[in-house]
Amino acid sequence: MRLFAEVPPRKMSVDVPDGVGLKVRCGGTTADAFPPVEHLGQFIRSCVESGIPFKASAGLHHAVRHFDPSLGVDRHGFLNLLLGVCEAVEGRDPAPVLRTTDVGHLVRMATAVQEDTARRARQLMVSYGSCSTSTPIDDLRTLGLIS
Repeated sequence: MRLFAEVPPRKMSVDVPDGVGLKVRCGGTTADAFPPVEHLGQFIRSCVESGIPFKASAGLHHAVRHFDPSLGVDRHGFLNLLLGVCEAVEGRDPAPVLRTTDVGHLVRMATAVQEDTARRARQLMVSYGSCSTSTPIDDLRTLGLIS
């Protein structure tokens, strides 16, 4: 069993003991609870470079980044997040994919992820939280990524 410690994504200078992972909050009930893409990207890069597993929580209801008019904020997408980890695993900046709302581009990226990249990304991003079990599955079906 692994213990996960929550840190704000901009505070990645913490020392993480062996056997401990990190948790990043990706949203909440107010606009200020959603970390900027740059902070989330730096969190992902730091975890990948240090080999620290992490989980993501809050606000990841849909696959693709989208604007939420009720909060006046862009919500992060769980597919964007996962592909951001894949980008970091391959040595690229995750910020552009975290920022994109281009559904076709994300689907093409998802279907092109190499097996070794996917395996490493899965070792690092161990889970994400959603308030729904059906919405993420419905989104992936709509995108044609699962049947």
